[in-house]
Amino acid sequence: MFQLALFILAACTGQEKLPPPPVDTDAGGSTAPDTETAPDTDTDAPPDTGIDTGATSPDLGEPVVLVVRYQSTCAAPEDRATLGPFYLPEQTEWEDRQPRDQRPEETAYAGQGAAVADFDGDGLLDIYLPSVSPDQLYLQGGDGLFHDRSGELLPKSADDGVGAGATAVDVEGDGDLDLYVATIGGPDLLLINDGEGRFTDGTAAAGFGEHGGASMGSTWADFDGDGDLDPWVVLYGSWLLEFMEDDTDLLERTSAAPHRPFFRNRGDGTFEDLSDWLPLDALRRRFSFAAGWYDMVGDSRPELYLSADYRPEMEGEGNMLFTISDGELVDISGATATDILTNAMGMSRGDVNSDGRPDIFMSGISEFSLMTSLDDESWYDAALSRSLTSATEPGFEGWGTALVDLDHDGDLDAYSTCGFVLPDLHSLFPDSVTYDTYQDRDKLPEPSPMEQLDRLWIQDEAGLFIEEPVDSAWGLHEVEQARTVIFADFNQDGWLDILRRYMDRPATIHYARCGSGGWLEVELRDAGSPNPFAVGARIELTVDGETQTRWIDAGSTGIGSGVPLSAHFGLGEASQIDQLIIHWPDGLSSTLTDLDVNQAVTIERQRE
Repeated sequence: MFQLALFILAACTGQEKLPPPPVDTDAGGSTAPDTETAPDTDTDAPPDTGIDTGATSPDLGEPVVLVVRYQSTCAAPEDRATLGPFYLPEQTEWEDRQPRDQRPEETAYAGQGAAVADFDGDGLLDIYLPSVSPDQLYLQGGDGLFHDRSGELLPKSADDGVGAGATAVDVEGDGDLDLYVATIGGPDLLLINDGEGRFTDGTAAAGFGEHGGASMGSTWADFDGDGDLDPWVVLYGSWLLEFMEDDTDLLERTSAAPHRPFFRNRGDGTFEDLSDWLPLDALRRRFSFAAGWYDMVGDSRPELYLSADYRPEMEGEGNMLFTISDGELVDISGATATDILTNAMGMSRGDVNSDGRPDIFMSGISEFSLMTSLDDESWYDAALSRSLTSATEPGFEGWGTALVDLDHDGDLDAYSTCGFVLPDLHSLFPDSVTYDTYQDRDKLPEPSPMEQLDRLWIQDEAGLFIEEPVDSAWGLHEVEQARTVIFADFNQDGWLDILRRYMDRPATIHYARCGSGGWLEVELRDAGSPNPFAVGARIELTVDGETQTRWIDAGSTGIGSGVPLSAHFGLGEASQIDQLIIHWPDGLSSTLTDLDVNQAVTIERQRE
């Protein structure tokens, strides 16, 4: 396990940087400082330790402290080319707890999400898996394995629901990560972390009441500018799966108001229901698997983008983009051309055209979309023009999505899990539904296999996305009914590993083999804020005149998932980072220059 080292960057005061203590190098090429003591910031002549972290601080912006969490340079980059980018290690398999045949009308979308974060504060990433019952919490140990601590650390309420998605978020602003668990057909759960990975049920105390809808996940941001985080709960209407059993008009079923998707954090541990802000008629016609708080129009406040699963019964309603103004959600979908009509499932953001604004990758049925920003604050679907299509199979269903730099060449690549819509139609509805019936009702272009390969595209120098076979070239051989995908550096070698969940088997983690490309991973801390993990911050990294942009998101990535609250950059052959700018959620910024590559850092804001 890697220990922490601190050195101080006084970005406003002009103080010299203080280098960290010496480090030891292990056989795998990783380095970890062997002390946790921070140098004295009042020392006029800092000691010469012989180690230079490669960072300087101009007199710009908010002062910060930079923490080197771990460093790693690949010892055998040739293995990535000869053995393949990913491999499945020998480790204890996750326990399969998805008894879908018990309540088929509620469990078809259960267990499709996950949350990855350091829940116990030991510096290693852990995993929460919402499930039919009970949910599962796996903590990573120093042995590199994940250990099931569910019975010991989760409350009894985590055994009762039909969990679909989960988001790791600091609800209380106390510096540890809590969990919001989206459920189907019952109350969502708010699980409060004690800082060591032990959770208690805080649902009722926070004001999240019961509902009977289908929650798919949640997305969190400070939409009202008061510093704390507010949630939007992603709802698939008020509908479950009864439409499979009869011909009742779906619009009639959704005449009731949506089940409390919008809340405001009061800052005292409770949340105010903002249902009266909602455009109810529009939301009744949207069936969302994913949503995101993104600053789309550049006003330093997040807008809300809702995916819409196209249903012919709902007369062709598309995605929606809302800005918040004077106590209501204002629809700007048409003005921004974001109201595309598609079977939207997963949704992820990244900056694919290097203009510093969000571009959005969405999966669907036999199609993908890449909403790309234009100079006039509108978007267009560039999937076809940038070759973000799939020729692998004519019929497929895309689910979890990610825009990540998998080859560390400095641009974003795209990934989508795939699998048929429902786990097994014949076992769920043997008397009333056949595959052909479902295909006709949803107008699939042609039959899709139940089990499918995922899709992967590597972006080339011309900005085109080149599809690569995930099985033969990348070592991801599973042909399954996959749902969520989360990329994270579980083993701290600087390369992104891949966690996937499926509808018909336990989850898997494929570890990445490291390569020669450089990297940087950034976490943020703002200890004086009710948003200590700086959710909503924008990070700009510049190397050789080229700028990459990342955001810190809570629950706004993929489907039903909470990814780590960090930003990962691929740096190619660069040996130094020219500039790193942190745009904090409150609009202020911090600037660092001349950072070394191949390290994971935490940048801590220093408030007066």
